[in-house]
Amino acid sequence: MAPARADWASRADRFEAASLGVGSTPALLPHHADVISDTPSILTFLRACPAWALILCPRWLLTPEMESRAEDHLMRIGEALGTHPALRGILLTPDLWHAGTIAAWTPPAIWTARLP
Repeated sequence: MAPARADWASRADRFEAASLGVGSTPALLPHHADVISDTPSILTFLRACPAWALILCPRWLLTPEMESRAEDHLMRIGEALGTHPALRGILLTPDLWHAGTIAAWTPPAIWTARLP
């Protein structure tokens, strides 16, 4: 395991224990520039850490290189994670509604099917 990933995993273990110790659910909010940065790493993490909830900001998973095909990437992210049992929330940033190629994007039904 790479040092950054090992350090992140160690902190995640401590955070999970502390959260569960006070009756809370630890939650993952991934970002493209972090250790847990894309769909495969999110799925790997959730398989290894089933106590965690997932909160997604689809925008935060897009790298600058992905901007030109943002709608395709967002749909694939939604197909892979939108109905995941750990999904507890979706954070939509203003730029998903107001800027460039993402302006017309709305969360597909697959993203919202499991949310209360």
